[in-house]
Amino acid sequence: MPCLGRLGNPCLCVGMPLVNPLQMVWARETAGLTRERAAAALAIQEERLAELEESGEPSGSQLAAMVKLYRRPLLVFYLAEPPAPSKTGEDFRSSATTSRDPDMEARLVALLRDIRTRQLLIRNVLIEDEEAVPIDFIGSLGRNVPRAALLAAMREILDTPISELRAQRTPEDTFKILRRSLEDKGIFVLLAGDLGSSHSAIDNVIFRGFAIADKWAPFIVINDKDAKTAWSFTLLHELAHLLTGAGGVSGSNSGADVIERLCNDVAGEFLLPNAELDKLGELIAGLNNPQEITPLVIQFANERRVSPDLVAYRSLRGRLLDQPTWIEVQRLLSERLQRLRQERIEQPARSGGANYYIVRRHRLGNLVSFTRRALSTGALSPTKAALVLGVKPRNVRTLVEAG
Repeated sequence: MPCLGRLGNPCLCVGMPLVNPLQMVWARETAGLTRERAAAALAIQEERLAELEESGEPSGSQLAAMVKLYRRPLLVFYLAEPPAPSKTGEDFRSSATTSRDPDMEARLVALLRDIRTRQLLIRNVLIEDEEAVPIDFIGSLGRNVPRAALLAAMREILDTPISELRAQRTPEDTFKILRRSLEDKGIFVLLAGDLGSSHSAIDNVIFRGFAIADKWAPFIVINDKDAKTAWSFTLLHELAHLLTGAGGVSGSNSGADVIERLCNDVAGEFLLPNAELDKLGELIAGLNNPQEITPLVIQFANERRVSPDLVAYRSLRGRLLDQPTWIEVQRLLSERLQRLRQERIEQPARSGGANYYIVRRHRLGNLVSFTRRALSTGALSPTKAALVLGVKPRNVRTLVEAG
């Protein structure tokens, strides 16, 4: 076992085992970092990192920096072989034809590990709080719940009529209402699509959202790199996961496919009820050309502040579109989204930019108010509060007191 030395810092003492070089490489790669990027973050030359990964002889400070950068426990670096891989699965809502990017997959694993650590810290605080109570509806319906029952339960929990959603000015406003309703029920809703910087962004092809179905500290995480029009759908999809107790990143095996389709269907019907879908049917009746159908789908979606992908999916499930037509409409919508993203990239950057703390508070949601209370009662130390919020300890106080 490695010596931890003073204040828990790793110490490579005489006669103590060296770090396993293979573990160093594995820890870096599963953190989603190339050798070049890792070396830059560690403030050493790439050639020096290559030497360390071959010799297994980093200094104590270098190893401590790797522990922090790769988000791995110290003892992992001394194991004979990597731990069993996390079974994150795939997101059924992503394109089945898209090849998986190992670098993106590694980032997702790192994000899952980070969120789970934060969730466990919150869970422990809530369990020790005499006033906190578990949320009974988490996992209450089971995986075999009828679609109508699941949809009814979601509507009761959210208590938000469709007329209120339609009255919102933007898709973001619609999302805010739904998010606030769930946060009021004790669900933590995070926007997280990277590992702390734009260089570690995770494409929505890899994940759009995931859920942790825990009665004490249920989490919904939404990839904020996805289109904002899709956030509400993902939020509702993950709420369905919480109600069925089927948390985690959605899988692609046969059993998970049934759950994914169920969650997709109820989320879609919540945002686009059958009565409104009938109106779309009247618009596209008699049309067979995807080039004609796609603009109508976009217009219909914009008027209701929902995503065109959702409208297309509901059209498929409602048999307004056949499978080949839907696939072509999806392709056209994807091309349009890519064009819009490229146009935003090419637009001149606005001077200034959003305040750091405002952006963080928006992404963290009710984690901020929870941390503020936990700090005031002493349930969380500043160091643990920083872990919960995903910021440096020196930023905690300003973040929780801002706004």
